[in-house]
Amino acid sequence: MTVRVPILGMMRIDLLMVVLLFVIHIMSANDYKYKNNDIYKKLISLVIVIIIATPFAEWPGSAIKFGLENYIKSVMFFFFSVWYLKDTNKLQLYVLVLIMCQSIRVIEPLYLHITEGYWGSIASMANWEYMNRLSGAPSDIINPNGLAFVILTIIPFLLTFHSNNIVWKLLSIIVGPACLYTLYLTGSRSGMLGLLVIVIIFIAESKNKTLYTFITAIIIFTAASGMEGDFKDRYLSIFTSDTKNAATAEGRIDGVYKDFMVGMRRPIFGHGLGTSREANANYGRVNQLSHNIYTETFQEIGLIGLIMLISYMKTIVDKSRYIGTSGASLYERKMGKILFVLSAMNIFFGLASYGLSSYEWYLMGGLIVAVTQINDQMSVENLQDRII
Repeated sequence: MTVRVPILGMMRIDLLMVVLLFVIHIMSANDYKYKNNDIYKKLISLVIVIIIATPFAEWPGSAIKFGLENYIKSVMFFFFSVWYLKDTNKLQLYVLVLIMCQSIRVIEPLYLHITEGYWGSIASMANWEYMNRLSGAPSDIINPNGLAFVILTIIPFLLTFHSNNIVWKLLSIIVGPACLYTLYLTGSRSGMLGLLVIVIIFIAESKNKTLYTFITAIIIFTAASGMEGDFKDRYLSIFTSDTKNAATAEGRIDGVYKDFMVGMRRPIFGHGLGTSREANANYGRVNQLSHNIYTETFQEIGLIGLIMLISYMKTIVDKSRYIGTSGASLYERKMGKILFVLSAMNIFFGLASYGLSSYEWYLMGGLIVAVTQINDQMSVENLQDRII
């Protein structure tokens, strides 16, 4: 929105919204039961590590000036979810708006591609060749892998909620195929592997594993047969080195090791929150952010911070798994299933994507705590009804 309406960027509308929502919460009557939740405790432990590590980091000034602002905006997704999603109706509305906004981020670049030949990005191959890749729309900030990630966040909701009502049915029919075709056009290998993780989890959780496995195999075979040219070469580079895109696939693996070695320069306190790119530019291979959430975290806040982040991730997976099987209502159980799939996929996708100061892990944690609070409230109300 700040690109489409520049005055919003000049106003720092994002920070103003953070402050406004925070003030509204402070002025309201609130309970703080969420503080007993393990996810909240793990998140606070991570934040404390960041606070303690910052003065001892290599570039504390950069961490405070650049890293802290982005982190605050991201971590507030947790607190806003916990503070404001107090009942099922609010949760349903929030999730629907979220998915519709994310869907626009997918449909807009696809529409521009079909009507104007828009791509937005390129990828290098062997022999100084290049291939076009679809990225976010001109007014968006995401590259092809980022667009692939947005798609992967949409698909579990469509697969799970398609039978809820007419709105979700329409979203599934219209947005679902658009997501799959757009994912193909991104040329994102990690995106395709992430989709495979989602499909495997859904099949493993289904009652008709054989049927869905057979259907999935047919779809994969048909899709693979329809791939052409550079895109076919790029996706084949996941499995074979005899392709023009193999060098970039191998480079990702080699890059993880080199990023880890940059982190080993400051293994205790790190270089500073938000300084992964700066660290790689000064001591690593390229002037870019580490494309791996684990090496990114290690570079920025050290080994203890990495341990805290992984512990936070694990707790999210465990809690979402529990909600998916014991939710007080069907909608909450479905939300638990979706969040379990998303968190499991994100653990894998994080191997090829940064994320310490991105919103996704904090949003998922906040949604799980919000659903837990709604479940607890519904359980209390059901118990009171039985007593009466």
